[in-house]
Amino acid sequence: MLSDSDFIRYSRQIMVPEFGEVGQLKLAQAKVVIIGVGGLGHHLAHSLAASGLGEMILYDGDKVDSSNLPRQLLFNDADIGQFKAAVAANRLGQNYPQTKISAVNEFANDALNHRIDSDCDLLIDCSDNFDTRHWVNRFCVTNDIALLSGSVSHFDGQLSLYHPQLLAKNGCYHCLFPQSMRVSNNCSTTGVLGPMVTMMAALQSLVAIKYLSGIEQPLGVFHRLDGVNLQWRQSQRLADPDCPVCGSLQQKDT
Repeated sequence: MLSDSDFIRYSRQIMVPEFGEVGQLKLAQAKVVIIGVGGLGHHLAHSLAASGLGEMILYDGDKVDSSNLPRQLLFNDADIGQFKAAVAANRLGQNYPQTKISAVNEFANDALNHRIDSDCDLLIDCSDNFDTRHWVNRFCVTNDIALLSGSVSHFDGQLSLYHPQLLAKNGCYHCLFPQSMRVSNNCSTTGVLGPMVTMMAALQSLVAIKYLSGIEQPLGVFHRLDGVNLQWRQSQRLADPDCPVCGSLQQKDT
């Protein structure tokens, strides 16, 4: 049951017919893991905490740098040199005590397998490098966890939700971006404008809230934003039957 104060706090969300009280209750019971607390991750964490998410765990071994401040608005000059995950967890925890927030000041990799909660309802990848995205994808496929992956660099934004029950049809992140690809584009090499990051983080948050609250949405779709022309492109993802990550699991689903 929602308390009277919760009804008042989240009243605008609850008024959305597709969301309602049931959606708010589901959100309050959900646990999310966020990998990366940079441009995308800190905006996303802020939005989810404000929406009434039950629990989030933030993973990032990076520290706040002055070059982060124009687009990572949760941080300020006093935070420079401190771990992003710790700063974000502390600040958001003070402002949104309804959400349980914890930080792990380490980069996600194989050594952290035992520390990442496999019972989370959704893992959201906001990392900024290709190797981490593939590690996160393998972790999600192995542990049967839904993955929401987003990225942004220059004027290009990408977003897709990978559902563990749709591997046979839509595949995983590796099916779309094989690890043999050579991808070097990121904010550090091509640059990015703050509003591009904010837009993609807001869309990640919207997809996450819809998923966690049970609102129907298109699955198996790869979304791409052209920030120069303000155009969205959508394409249907298809599974790769020879995928070394999810190929064997696809056979079980058929």
